[in-house]
Amino acid sequence: MRRISRLTYSLLTASALHLAACGGDAADQASFASATQAQRERAIVAGTGADSMIATLIASSAAAVPPGTPSCPKVETSGNTVTVTGGCTTSDGEKVSGRFTGTNLPPLFGAGSGYDPTKPTEVSFDGYLLDSAGTEDDLAIDGTVTMHPDERVIVDLRVSLGGLEAISRGTWKSAGESTTVEAGTTIEVTGVGEAEVQGTWNMDGDFSSGALELHGADVLKVDIAAMVDGCAPITIDGKAAGQICSDSDDDVE
Repeated sequence: MRRISRLTYSLLTASALHLAACGGDAADQASFASATQAQRERAIVAGTGADSMIATLIASSAAAVPPGTPSCPKVETSGNTVTVTGGCTTSDGEKVSGRFTGTNLPPLFGAGSGYDPTKPTEVSFDGYLLDSAGTEDDLAIDGTVTMHPDERVIVDLRVSLGGLEAISRGTWKSAGESTTVEAGTTIEVTGVGEAEVQGTWNMDGDFSSGALELHGADVLKVDIAAMVDGCAPITIDGKAAGQICSDSDDDVE
């Protein structure tokens, strides 16, 4: 399983995603005005629920490995449960450690053996790390994701990507063609703080609509309905704060 670049992760999986916890103390609330552009982007990506999508995609990729195929990490299948164990180095020189399990994983393509869409999909990561020496492409995942048949995704997940760690806790869910969250859903980015996720949004290209809001010490809003050429404007407490784009070179401080 190859590493997933930060750009691909943040911009492709977030737009593909169709998916309760209490807020922290005031001292822990996110201050987006003082955050860097990279920290804001990391918070936005976590706010869309993309961390849970990337975790599920990694698990489904493992489930696609034919039984008995030599691989790093090691993949073992028992019934509809896949167990993936690191402690090895890939042919690309990427060190893999930790483990994860996935039960009733949806197939990457077409029908999957043993997958039952009427039952939940469960993924649990324990210290799973893809370590790319000399780069910022390391990916570390801890925690759980449960995808329910009614399209609720319950998340308790810690993901470190490109040196930026985010914790996601709560429930993301489908609302027609859009995504929304249950009250109390939060994200927390190291060095920034915790924020409650609010809003309803659709990031599907020409059909983009709605807005994503992150409520901390201040409020970061991504106006997805105003997206033009893949770029959506960002405001913090109503003041312009640049944009987030499908090409990071277009991002504005």
